[in-house]
Amino acid sequence: MPSAFSVSSFPVSIPSVITQTDWTEPWLLGLVAFHVLCLLLTCFSSQRCELQVGHFLCLDFSTGATGTWRRNRGVE
Repeated sequence: MPSAFSVSSFPVSIPSVITQTDWTEPWLLGLVAFHVLCLLLTCFSSQRCELQVGHFLCLDFSTGATGTWRRNRGVE
């Protein structure tokens, strides 16, 4: 049985990836919704610097905390 990560199993084009993706997966729907909300918050808060700074710091903290957790567990 070939590995899921073997080169022969990679799709040959982006449209094939889009058609082969199961877009009803709950985690994928959540990820898309999160990114849409971040985009909307960024666009609608263009005149409010404090809100954009808070948004950036929240996103930066969440990615920084994830990296720290991985380093502490030796995952890198």
